[in-house]
Amino acid sequence: MKLSVNKINFAQMLNDSKGKTDVSLVCGFLCVVVGLGGFLCSGNLLAYMVIFETEKDANVLSFLNMLLLQSAGLVTVGLAAIGVNRVTKDKEIAPEASQ
Repeated sequence: MKLSVNKINFAQMLNDSKGKTDVSLVCGFLCVVVGLGGFLCSGNLLAYMVIFETEKDANVLSFLNMLLLQSAGLVTVGLAAIGVNRVTKDKEIAPEASQ
């Protein structure tokens, strides 16, 4: 696949400078997506429990609080993986030794 700066598609976002899919970018992207999903779900459930004054079970509140904090950490790890990959340079491909 030829890389083009005029057209951007989803597959090119996860490629390195050689056009190959980069594992750390894929893992970082998935960490961010899963972390944001967990953060939004637990945040909405906590807000629902507070706004509508539902019966507050200590186990449910502690679980939602733990999920909120862990998902924020997962987003941080995913963003760090993407950031480190973008800051570091790709290594040159060494020519194969002729036999």
